[in-house]
Amino acid sequence: MRNSLEDLCHKHLIFRKKRGRAYVYFPNEDHILYPLLKRFFGQLDGLYESLYGDLEQRAREHLREKLIGMKVTLSTLYCITPNDSHHLRRFLEECLHQKGLTRLFNVEVVPYPRVRERRQPPELFTAPGPCYGNPIF
Repeated sequence: MRNSLEDLCHKHLIFRKKRGRAYVYFPNEDHILYPLLKRFFGQLDGLYESLYGDLEQRAREHLREKLIGMKVTLSTLYCITPNDSHHLRRFLEECLHQKGLTRLFNVEVVPYPRVRERRQPPELFTAPGPCYGNPIF
């Protein structure tokens, strides 16, 4: 993380100020890419909603199975499925790989019974992030 922040500072996309013994980072609003990046990050929610709709439709059309829900956290994209179908798991992982998302997130396919029993993964219930599909959280 430190190296990534240093790279962003070096490219003048962000700057940092020392506050006590810590550093606080701020976007460089004068950078030429700032408006583009602000718009991009502002539209992520719509992109994830579109992604959920696309995955749900493809699963229904190709495997006649339904994707129940999806949650996006900072580190993981969770796809909630009706059961632990290996076909659906492989299909979703391939779709996400084709979209280039496996490099941005850890992708985890979670069967709904594990969600209903609130077993694992705990981050699914505790980490902040938008949810799509059926309201199961």
